[in-house]
Amino acid sequence: SRCIPGHPDQIDMSKVADIPHVMVRKGHAIRNAAEALFKQHHIAPDCILETGSTITAFNLAMSGVGATIVPLRTVEMSKALNGYRCYQIGSEPYTWDVKVFYRRDSYLDNAEQRFIEIAKQTFSVPRRTQ
Repeated sequence: SRCIPGHPDQIDMSKVADIPHVMVRKGHAIRNAAEALFKQHHIAPDCILETGSTITAFNLAMSGVGATIVPLRTVEMSKALNGYRCYQIGSEPYTWDVKVFYRRDSYLDNAEQRFIEIAKQTFSVPRRTQ
C-alpha cells in the first residue's frame, strides 16, 4: 500500500517517487502546491506530461497514463463514479482563494453578474475532506 499506516485515506509521499505523474503547467496554484509538497519530501517526480487543465490531468490519470494531483473540486466536477483512487495529501487540505477581477468602471451585463454570483456560491461552500 502507498498509504500511511493507520490512515488509509492519506498517501505516503515517500512511496510516490517511482510513479509517473501528469502535472498541470507551472503557474497553476495546484502545481505550486504539488512542487512544494515534492520538495518538502525530497522527491523529484517523474513528470511524463504537462497540461494546462486539471480536468485533462484527471482524465489522463483515469486513463492510466499516470498519477496526478488535482483539486478535490476537479474530481467532484468530473462526475466519475469509479475507476480511481483519491487520497488526501497531508493532514490538512491545501486551499487557495478564488477571485474574480473586473474594472471598477466597467459595465457588467446580466450574464457576467450571474457568473459572479454563481462563483461566490460555488466557491464559498466549505470543502469536504476525504
